[in-house]
Amino acid sequence: MNNPILSYTLNLILVRPARAVRVLRMFAIGLAGVFAASSALATDYYVSAAGADGNPGTASAPWRTIAKVNATSLAPGDRVLFRRGDAWAETLRPGASGAQGNPITYADYGSGAAPVITGASNNDCIGWTSARSHLVFRNLHLRDCGQPSGGNRGGINVYSNAGTSRDITVENSLIENAQTWNIYMSGIDGLVIRGNTLRNAELQHGIYLDGSLGADNALIEDNHIYGNPDMCVQFNSNGQNRLRNLVLRYNRLENCGAGGLNNIGADGLLAHHNLFHGAMPAIYNGCDGADSGCSRGAINGVYANNTIVTSGGGWATCFSNSSSLGTPTFSTFVNNICVHDAARGPAFENVEAISGQRVDFNLFFSTRTSTLAFVWAGREYQGLASYREGTGNEANGLSADPAFADRAASDFQLSSGSPAVDSGTSLGYSRDLAGVAVPQGAAPDRGAFELADDAGGSTPPATPEGLRIEF
Repeated sequence: MNNPILSYTLNLILVRPARAVRVLRMFAIGLAGVFAASSALATDYYVSAAGADGNPGTASAPWRTIAKVNATSLAPGDRVLFRRGDAWAETLRPGASGAQGNPITYADYGSGAAPVITGASNNDCIGWTSARSHLVFRNLHLRDCGQPSGGNRGGINVYSNAGTSRDITVENSLIENAQTWNIYMSGIDGLVIRGNTLRNAELQHGIYLDGSLGADNALIEDNHIYGNPDMCVQFNSNGQNRLRNLVLRYNRLENCGAGGLNNIGADGLLAHHNLFHGAMPAIYNGCDGADSGCSRGAINGVYANNTIVTSGGGWATCFSNSSSLGTPTFSTFVNNICVHDAARGPAFENVEAISGQRVDFNLFFSTRTSTLAFVWAGREYQGLASYREGTGNEANGLSADPAFADRAASDFQLSSGSPAVDSGTSLGYSRDLAGVAVPQGAAPDRGAFELADDAGGSTPPATPEGLRIEF
């Protein structure tokens, strides 16, 4: 054995076990001290519009500018705290990485409205191109980023072409009116976007994950995304790299111009318990225009327990799997509610000649027509019964009014008489969009909302603020 420390330790354990216990206990105490010292060395820096950059950055003597933050060498565990009620027309450029379990955090302090960052003129509010890892952005208000005419600029804009950025968290923030997109990420491995409101980008998307440099291991949950002129959420390989291990859950995606979700390059996307609502197509599963032959298109996606309500005078569908470039695929479309009230378009379409998909336990309804259109392998069917007979799909599908609690008020929870209650199939999920435990009855409900049973099920606790998922 060539390791003297290991040899000594094994000898203690075998020959003198009592002393071994004492030595190991001392080692553990020392190691705990090292970690405690490391934590104690972390520093909180405060930034206020009433501060001065010559100050030490303490709560009583804060800095004034983001430029000072950018010029400071931060260490793992450090926090930069912006005073609530203040605003900065500067761009935050993180200059260092945290460490696993010990991130660098950019957040808030004080009372009042969340701190506002508007970015330098025609520039991002937050962005970087070199590898930056283990960072948290929390309780911020990013507004008008990239305005008035910054091309490809946004609220948080990361194109990490000098190494992969890892373990990034964006939570409990408002990002709005960005010039191009509210959040854009490429060159990312390990991302959490949680509890944010992402609205009204000027040109494109609420969230755009780009596979050009890779974008893997992302959890997008509990966000409200609406009013963006292109997609609420886009996952795009750009013909380069499929995006892997993505989860989209518990989000409200509403009234984005081109659609709710554009999956044109994810492998195995799991999208469940989301609400898609408004005058837009809901879910598109396909290929990007730069992906000739669809060699990096969407494959193996699972779409389950979503509530989808389309409307408006244009073309829309609850789900579309199609491409003129090649053959995208998906795995599962189960337990969804599709209310198709758009003027044109099928309720569900799969244009491609594919097989092996699980398409069942969905509920379909329309107030515009009693005979919804379905497309499978390029062939159109009128009505659910015809579609079932022609394809073998939807053996347990329903054509019925889902009986929402109050559709006029955009309350898409289920009422007690809904045919969606207790009629889904178990997929192993533990909660719904509203935080109600699943199932409440003999079987899960269809759609994103589980009808709470006061006599039975319980509501799980809310996700604690600051909870982080390590990839």
